[in-house]
Amino acid sequence: MIKAAIALLIMAAQVAAFGCLAADNDQNKLKAVDKEIAKTRQLLEQQKAQRTNLQNALKKIDTEIGNLSAQLSRINDQQAEQNHKRQALAGQLDALREKSRQQQALLVKQLRAAYAAGQDDYLKMMLNLQSLSDLERMMAYYQRFNGVRMDELESLKDTRTELEATQAQLDQALARLADLKAQAEARQASLSEQKDQRQGTIKQLSGQIQSQSGELEQMVADRKALNDAIREAERKARMAAGKQTLKGQQGKLSWPVDGKVQKLFGSQRAAGVEWRGVIINAGEGSKVRAVAGGVVVYANWVRGYGLLMVVQHGDGYMSLYGQNQALLKGVGDEVAQGEQIALVGRSGGQSDPGLYFEIRHQGKAQDPAKWCR
Repeated sequence: MIKAAIALLIMAAQVAAFGCLAADNDQNKLKAVDKEIAKTRQLLEQQKAQRTNLQNALKKIDTEIGNLSAQLSRINDQQAEQNHKRQALAGQLDALREKSRQQQALLVKQLRAAYAAGQDDYLKMMLNLQSLSDLERMMAYYQRFNGVRMDELESLKDTRTELEATQAQLDQALARLADLKAQAEARQASLSEQKDQRQGTIKQLSGQIQSQSGELEQMVADRKALNDAIREAERKARMAAGKQTLKGQQGKLSWPVDGKVQKLFGSQRAAGVEWRGVIINAGEGSKVRAVAGGVVVYANWVRGYGLLMVVQHGDGYMSLYGQNQALLKGVGDEVAQGEQIALVGRSGGQSDPGLYFEIRHQGKAQDPAKWCR
């Protein structure tokens, strides 16, 4: 949009300058271009600052993602270690349970054997003892034997209880690690999404900056071309001073080409800009004739107007002929009224053939319909 608006301003200023515009009008056009260039530069600086801020934010996100990745790595290592310990404890618990089962089975077997022997065997054993001391020793032996087995069973039970408590602590630690891992992964996913969004915005801004930079370069070049064109036109206009004038010719001139006027003087063109001339539909290659005698002060390609010819008629009057297929006269050539000077075309990026025609006096656009019949 900015480029199109600048192009319109430049074209308007270029065409006006060819007719020996007043100096203040030229400077106004240049100031308008300079203003647009300054606006574009300011926009570029804002976009670059925004991109820098996004890149700084991206740096912080990358750093945090890196820290989270390291944290997740540590959590994974801790989980592996805790799982290894848990597996070892599970093996010890299984062994203790098996040993406890065996001890219980031996104790049960012993009790059953003693019961099966009956009271008679017990009495026989007692009668066979030689002395009271033998009896005491035998009784003490049975008591110690059973007591040791019971103590061992209790010890196994205590050890198993302790291992089960340790296993429960490991399970709690694993659960905490799982929670930490889930939180870290959720934060990492959120940061990755933010990173993708910021990278997309940075990419879009970089494209805009590149486009605006190219546009700014083009505007600066156009501004120089405009200034050069104004100086050239002023020089050529001075050469054409005193030639034939259009004064008093309103309503008496012939149209420069046979065709229908498609765009009227003063109608809306684009971005609030009005047409300063008219567009006449005509077949490609049709003859373009000078509406009055004068001197060609410009004959070259102009952006937006294609191949453009400007004829100076004296007393500040000039006529412009744009979008031509070919220019048949050069700068400095004198032309007579009705003489062929160009061929209708579609240069300047036009989709349909036609002639852009404009009349100016002292740099001010005139309605061609009031001059031609």
